[in-house]
Amino acid sequence: MSTIQTRIANARTGVMITFACLSLLLALAPISAQQGKKYGKLYLNEYNAKTAEEKAIINTLMRYEDAFNAHDLNKFVSLFKKDGIYLPCGDEVSARPIASKECQDRLKFNFDLFKFETFYDPVISIDGNNATVNLLMETGDYLTDYTIWMQKVGNVWFISKNDHKNSRYKGY
Repeated sequence: MSTIQTRIANARTGVMITFACLSLLLALAPISAQQGKKYGKLYLNEYNAKTAEEKAIINTLMRYEDAFNAHDLNKFVSLFKKDGIYLPCGDEVSARPIASKECQDRLKFNFDLFKFETFYDPVISIDGNNATVNLLMETGDYLTDYTIWMQKVGNVWFISKNDHKNSRYKGY
């Protein structure tokens, strides 16, 4: 084999090896990305809003998630209606509005206790100026089925109440 033929053969081999490696990396990329989603199929920010209203609701919920993770009490409270209920501040009977001092003290405690929140798999139901969002929430060591009720005031969606049920330790 001549030197030129050897070089051409080596170049072809190199191109084939490079192509094989790239194919393998591209095939594994979705698997790697999916592995980060340990508890749900879809992160909140990946939700494909079908309407402008859904997009606005998702935007409010993403700001909610960010405010909690940043421990930004003012930003967090601003996403609720003034008489909005954050149920970790009590139960259906004794819950205080989020604007109350008792509730904000509880929020500060929760900020210290829970280091992050991640929302997965939102299901949105809109009825006029009211909406219900069901999702899976990951908080610290726990997973919780979470419902958020929202109301539209003017052109802005606010949280009117939230509730968690079926809380479970991630180890189970």
